[in-house]
This record gives sequence, C-alpha cells and structure tokens, in this order.
Amino acid sequence: MKKIKNVLLFLLLGICSVTAQETAMKKPILSLEPTASNERMPDSIIVIFRKNNISKTYDSKRITIKPKKGVYHVDLPALDHIAMIDLVFYYGTEIIRLEGHYFVAPSDKVKILFQKKQGAILLDFSGKGADKYTIAYQMIAENSNLWTNLNNSYFKFGKKIMASTFCDSKNLDTIINEWNDMSETSMLHHESILSKDGQNIDTELKNFCRAEFDSSRSMLLTILWRLYCSTTTQECKIRIGNFYLSKIPSVNLVSKNTLIKYSYNFISYKGRELSNELDIRNGSKKHSFKQQYDALKAIGLTDVRDRLIADMFMNPEVRTGINNFTQRDSCLKDALKIVNLSFLLTPLNKQLLFTEGSEIYNFSFADTSGNLISLNDLKGKVFLIDFYGEGCGGCAAFYKQFKDNVFPEFSEDPRFAVVSVSVDRTKDRWLKAMNSGLYTDKHHINLNTGSLGVKHPMLWNYYKITAIPFLLLVNSDGKLIAKIDNQSNEQISAMIRRALNNKILN
Repeated sequence: MKKIKNVLLFLLLGICSVTAQETAMKKPILSLEPTASNERMPDSIIVIFRKNNISKTYDSKRITIKPKKGVYHVDLPALDHIAMIDLVFYYGTEIIRLEGHYFVAPSDKVKILFQKKQGAILLDFSGKGADKYTIAYQMIAENSNLWTNLNNSYFKFGKKIMASTFCDSKNLDTIINEWNDMSETSMLHHESILSKDGQNIDTELKNFCRAEFDSSRSMLLTILWRLYCSTTTQECKIRIGNFYLSKIPSVNLVSKNTLIKYSYNFISYKGRELSNELDIRNGSKKHSFKQQYDALKAIGLTDVRDRLIADMFMNPEVRTGINNFTQRDSCLKDALKIVNLSFLLTPLNKQLLFTEGSEIYNFSFADTSGNLISLNDLKGKVFLIDFYGEGCGGCAAFYKQFKDNVFPEFSEDPRFAVVSVSVDRTKDRWLKAMNSGLYTDKHHINLNTGSLGVKHPMLWNYYKITAIPFLLLVNSDGKLIAKIDNQSNEQISAMIRRALNNKILN
C-alpha cells in the first residue's frame, strides 16, 4: 500500500512538473538591464501589454517594474500567440517613451540591454526570439528617418503647395516624385534589414514583420493625403488623388498570414487608407458610415476584414472621412453576425451599449456643494454628458469647439443641459479645471467622480470608459441619441435640435 502511495505521489509530482514546464514554455521571459554597471537606472519601466492589439484603448495592461539587483524582470502572462508591448522609461520627472512597439512570442527568453544617451534610449537584444526585436528596432528607426525627411520636404514646399499656380508647373510632379523616391529607398533599406537579421526566423514571421514594420508606403500615403487636403484647386486634387490611389498596397499582400490578425500598424494604416480612398473616389465628398463598412465587408481576407471592421467601430481615427453616422447601429449588428475572430466579439458587443435608443445607466455624483445629482433628475431634458479631466488636451479641444460653435444656439433653452463630469481624483484638481474655463462652464451641471476617478464602479463596470473625452448625447426620455466621437459641430447641433423638437433620429 505504501509503495502504491509513493507511486501515486511520484506521478502527481510528475504531472505538476510537466504542467509547470508547459506553462513556462508559454510564458515569455523578458528582462531589461543597463548596458554598463555605471549606467543611471530608471526609477521604473512601464510595459504596456496588449494581448490582441484591438486598439489603443482596449485590452491594454500596464505593468510597472522596479529593479531587483540591477535587473528589471517583466512578468508577462502566458501566451499562445504573439502579443504587443510598448516600453516607457521613467527617470524622475523625465519620461522617455520608445518609438514603435515590439512583439513578444510565447517561447521568448529575451534580454534587453538599454543605454540612455542624449535623451534617447538605445537598445540591444539577445536570447531566444531576439531576432524579431532587433528587426523591429532597426525598421522603426528607418521609419523615423523617412518620416523626418518627408516632413522636411513637405514644409520646404509648403508655400508653393498653397499657391494657385502650383499645379500649373512641374513643381507638383517634382515633389511627388521626390517623396516616392524616398519611400522606395526606404523600402530597400527595410528589405536589407530583413535579409540580414531575419535569416533565423520563419517566412511567416518575416512577412508579418514586413507588413507591420515597413511603413514606407503608408508614410508616403500619409504625406500625400496631407497634400491632397491642403490644395485648393480641383485639378491639383485629381492629380494627387490619382497618384495616391496608384500607391495603395494591395491587402492581398498579407494573404494566408495567420499572424496578421494580431497586427497594429498594418491595420491602423490600412483603415485610414481605405477611408481616404473612398473620399477620393467620391470626388472629395465625405462618405457615410455604411459606405465605409460595406467597403471593408467586401474584403476577401476574413482576418483582415474582421480587424478592420472592429477598428472602424472602436478607433475614431479611421472614421475621419465619415459625415453620416445614422446607419452605424445597423452596421454594428450586422458585424456581430459576420465577424469570425472570437477575441473581437466582446469589445464589439460593448459597442451595443452606445447604440441609439439604449437606456443610459443612471449614476449619482456630487456637485461642488456636495449635493448628489442623478441622471434621473434630468428626465425631461435633452443633455450632453461630458466626461473630462484636467490636463486632457482632447477634452479642452472638444469643449472649445462645442462652446464656440454648438452651445450658443441652445444656451438659453431650459430644455437642454450640459452635464460636465470630472474624473479628476482630487477636488482641488477638479475645481482648478472648472475655474479655468477650458473644459466646462460654471453654469453647466458640474459633477466629480471622486477619488476613484474613471475607475469608479459606476463608470468602469457599465460605461467601460478607457479614454477621455467621453461624450454621450441623451434625449428627454433618458435614452441615447449618440456617442459623440468625431461628428462635426453641425451634426451635433442637428441632433440636439431634432431631439428638442421630439423628432425621431433616423
């Protein structure tokens, strides 16, 4: 009997040991340490971990690491696929955020040596899986050089670009060809990096690095789009637009690459490029939400299609060309039927919270006098809820536009109200923001979430606020009219006007 027990104990320990080894194989090992022993140590390093790279505001986890015996050990979760990390170094009040991002794989055992030099962080990589970090590091530097050169050239020609005679001369061809040559040269440099440092990685990972980190063509398209938007003559727009369309890389370049569903740069650039393409083909007229959705839905590669569709709902940057959001909700419901990537379904379902007609979750927060104000107290009014924070540039930018271009029409209407909710964690900071006039007005309904800030359970559990400003327009029945992200001043005014007149929004 004792022998049987010993055998069982041995088997149990063996199972535990195997399980631990399997978990360790899926748990990346990542450490950072200074190049030299006399190197100044950062107070801390922040690793921003994104498991699926859905967007900047989804599935992000901040990992703060402190040195132990001169080494910063990163405690990453177990993985079954590649995931993205950003690195931020904190030296007292000096914060250095590294350009670009890196991909960590389940079996990585990588040591990163760092050196602070002239306000920048230099990196060197070694260990199992280090090749892809080295490739990314060099390709990010190449992208940075290209972007600097493109911008310098753009501003060099800035005055000529705005001149009406610009398109009548050879200047336009000269500058476009110059930018194209820069882009083509950069692509050759990227290929050289992949050839030299990608010998030990498989073809699929190499192609993923090419799609994710070679931004030569996308940066050319970005600067061309800036030129397209800044020109005033139709002839000039047509010539630039045609060149833009000729340079859009085919989405089929990433066909059969199973890693592309975890990309970030590729999806972000591709979404904006397809949106810009619609504008150009529409003769510079902004398109509807459904037009953009239908264009994405038609993409044959399902992983890329699913990521681009999800990005359209969750990333305001890819919706800048849209001028009509009325069909957003029907598109969202359709997307939930066709999207196959399971990790996208939860964040897409969260978007249903903000479909037109959904009930707004009631919250109660204190005003400056300590009185609790509830959303239920506002039934019968049309109101805008504006979650903001002191020091938030986007919050100040929105409020200035709203104050100057939207609010004056409704400021004397007792049926309309603005509920400004500060997510600042201290009352002093809240009052400072309120009194500055940059984010709100003393005549609005001013509330504060208290010491928990945006992590207050009422907001975190229901509203899922991950970025500010966060804006909701609510009708007199306490139901959502729209979540405001990049709608124009005219569109916001029209929605308020129609809600006050009790007209159904289409």
